[in-house]
Amino acid sequence: MDFKGSGFSLQLPDGTVDASSYAFAFPHSEGQYTPTLTVKCEICQADIELDSIVDEHERALLDSVPDGEALSRSRHRTVGREYIVSVVGWGPQSMQMRQKFVYLLIEEAVTRLYTMIYTNTSEGFAVFEPTIDAIIRSFQANNEQLISASVARPTPFVK
Repeated sequence: MDFKGSGFSLQLPDGTVDASSYAFAFPHSEGQYTPTLTVKCEICQADIELDSIVDEHERALLDSVPDGEALSRSRHRTVGREYIVSVVGWGPQSMQMRQKFVYLLIEEAVTRLYTMIYTNTSEGFAVFEPTIDAIIRSFQANNEQLISASVARPTPFVK
């Protein structure tokens, strides 16, 4: 398999699964924290429910951070696909963090879970959120470098 990444390529054995996460850093919005957007794609079982994925991810995050709090959750639909947006916050008042998670499940020959995660300080979150929302709205799944159904195995990250 010929894999092309950002500024590199690799020859990988057949059956290799691309489990990449893409992280993008943006200019400072408020304070000194660099806002980020991470996009990851995971192969998962065809019969998985999006709500259960979000519940599990949110619970795991809130159990692992100090002063974690679920701030909001909403369900949306675009181009015939449903997605869930979850916002969580955590940390001490002096450096409180906030993350927006967008979960999109695409059920085709291979069931894929896309997770987009916007991270910023609570102070800078709302300032940069419109830019992030526009970027997220531009998201389009494609079949570039997508593994075939014959080699797809659920990743250990998604049950």
